[in-house]
Amino acid sequence: MAVKPKPTDSVPTLATRRQVTEQPLRVGRLPFSGRWYYGWVMLSAVSVTEVVSWGILYYAYSVFLVPMQREFGWSSLALSGAYSVMILSSGLAAVPVGRWLDRHGPRALMTTGSVLAALLLLLWSQVTNLVVFYLIMIGIGLASAAVLYEPAFVIVAIWFREQRGRALTLLTFFGAWASLIFIPLSQQLVAWLGWRHALVVLALLLAVVTIPIHALLLRRCPEDLGLRPDGGSAAAVLARDTPPEETSFTVRHALRDPQFWWLSFAVAASNIATVAMTLHLILHLIEQGHGADFAAAVAGLFG
Repeated sequence: MAVKPKPTDSVPTLATRRQVTEQPLRVGRLPFSGRWYYGWVMLSAVSVTEVVSWGILYYAYSVFLVPMQREFGWSSLALSGAYSVMILSSGLAAVPVGRWLDRHGPRALMTTGSVLAALLLLLWSQVTNLVVFYLIMIGIGLASAAVLYEPAFVIVAIWFREQRGRALTLLTFFGAWASLIFIPLSQQLVAWLGWRHALVVLALLLAVVTIPIHALLLRRCPEDLGLRPDGGSAAAVLARDTPPEETSFTVRHALRDPQFWWLSFAVAASNIATVAMTLHLILHLIEQGHGADFAAAVAGLFG
């Protein structure tokens, strides 16, 4: 008499396969979830928003140093301090931003960050007081933490595994165009419209490009669409072999790892040099007798 094999944990039963197979049929009608892996669609869209967000919230600031200094008579130290406060507030916001991303995903966070950033740029265009300006820059720092590379890298980490290197290359390649596009563009807007109206134009551009993409296209994880990282349905992957889960580290474990501290130190040292050059290069070139357009073009090549 033949003995019927007993299902094991490593071999899915027919009922399990059928149950998982039905899930993609229910979510397969979502946009782009069929022929193209939705992770690439979402990553391409976020790459565009990163260009705009980095270009306006991070790189364009150096263009506004000279006209604001001329109008208000504020010192270079005061204006540089405002930028430093922005960077500091963005760094301090990284921990709660990371916890939010772990629990809720990027959609609401990046959408809210884009809305907040656009509103703060409009407020910046009306500023007349140094203290108010510092408060605005603190707000822009918080918004930057919600829309720049940190949440974008989380998208790469969640939606890609074997293709993660390629996805990260695509994202950072697009991001490199931010300075090349927006430093010269901001300089031209300042020359044509004045720095206040230039900020209004940049705020509208940020809102029009980034808010719809973040609000309409972002999803939390591939499993929400019945998919697995890198593509393929959850049913197909289960029928073959479920890949092992990646190692996850708690904050306590990370803080005990020397590699974490060495990496953090290297990134911090690199950013100190990068921010210093990005912020002061245009002002330095203008002080050396070069025109503002030339200074903006040279600074834009940094990307």
